Amino acid sequence: MSLVKEAAQLIENLLVTSANFQRAWNLLFESHDGGLIAQQTSFGWILSGVLSDQPLTDSNPHEFQCSVDQEFIDLIQRFWKQEDDSATVLRLSTVERECEEHFVRTHTREDNGRFVVRLPFKRSPSELGVSYPVAIQNFKRLELRFARNEKFKIEYERFINEYIELGHMRSVPLNLNIRNFYLPHHGVIRESSSTTRLRVVFNGSQLTSSGLSLNDCLYTGPKLQTELVDVLLRWRRHPIAIACDLEKMYRQIRVHEMDQPFQRIIWRNNCSQELQNFELTTVTYGLSCAPYLAIRCLRQLASEHSEAQPFGAVILQHDTYVDDILSGSDDVDDVQEIIFQLTQVLKAGGFTARKWISNVPASLSLLTPDLLAESCTLNIEDDKSPRALRLMWNNASLSLLFQQTL
Repeated sequence: MSLVKEAAQLIENLLVTSANFQRAWNLLFESHDGGLIAQQTSFGWILSGVLSDQPLTDSNPHEFQCSVDQEFIDLIQRFWKQEDDSATVLRLSTVERECEEHFVRTHTREDNGRFVVRLPFKRSPSELGVSYPVAIQNFKRLELRFARNEKFKIEYERFINEYIELGHMRSVPLNLNIRNFYLPHHGVIRESSSTTRLRVVFNGSQLTSSGLSLNDCLYTGPKLQTELVDVLLRWRRHPIAIACDLEKMYRQIRVHEMDQPFQRIIWRNNCSQELQNFELTTVTYGLSCAPYLAIRCLRQLASEHSEAQPFGAVILQHDTYVDDILSGSDDVDDVQEIIFQLTQVLKAGGFTARKWISNVPASLSLLTPDLLAESCTLNIEDDKSPRALRLMWNNASLSLLFQQTL
């Protein structure tokens, strides 16, 4: 008989009855009355001891089978991970590290402080196929919708014209000989928005003739976004709460000219015109890397100003959810210093904080009226994602509200 089989038989026939022998093992837990002992041994966990006051005989043995509730264990682990400060340290996978290194190596700043980023390609753009015909078909379907809904067409034109006026897109000649990607686009009506009801969404996941999309070739990047629950819990601790949002956050970050051909769109104001080709010049929602690039620029800005404007830098680092900033302090003077520092930090990167709101209006007295919110209710949401459940904060009642859209 082999040694392995002999050992197996020994373990199978082993009966532990001596209390002294039990205690010689790795004792972990013992009940208050000393009746039960939980031990972790080389063979696994063992529960032994007296189960009742009845004398132990061979005629009344007890056997039990235990199982592990993995779902409960996972829940407990997630709880402790949420409470563990060390969990806030970003641990990057190999792919995420490559994306991070790409940003550090390639991002630059314009003379006015605005960030200029490169699209983080993980696959060669040469693997992309033809996208122009699909973009034409998509745009013609969009024009059919324009014909049925004049109001929708007017809002869409206003959105595109603003893009052009702000320099966020530029007209380019048709040239299919260079590597490019045409982004199909469509409009989404946002009833909750207090400024622009229509948002144009660009589709970076449209497949080309090679079977790959632009998003297939881009890094998504590490998840830098702070969890909303963490931001809200910190925010609600402050006796004086303040909030604002970053105006057109994505579009304050320019995409390098060499990568702009991968952000082409088709547009014309009416069907009598020739189709025109445009390139989007800023970070574009609809690209898988866009959230990472936007938040990474804010983190970089906070890092660079951690000494000159420490309060503003910390808030930008930890109290930001998408394009909303939620913070506060104990008294008006501290809040006004926070607002000043935060404004300086954002200005250095070309960002503007607007729609300021607070439960203590005096804390906003140094801001110009055009930067203040028109409503006493703040929408706390990622309005770039379609969600039926919307979280809002009312600064008069100091309450969080949920709006359900049916």
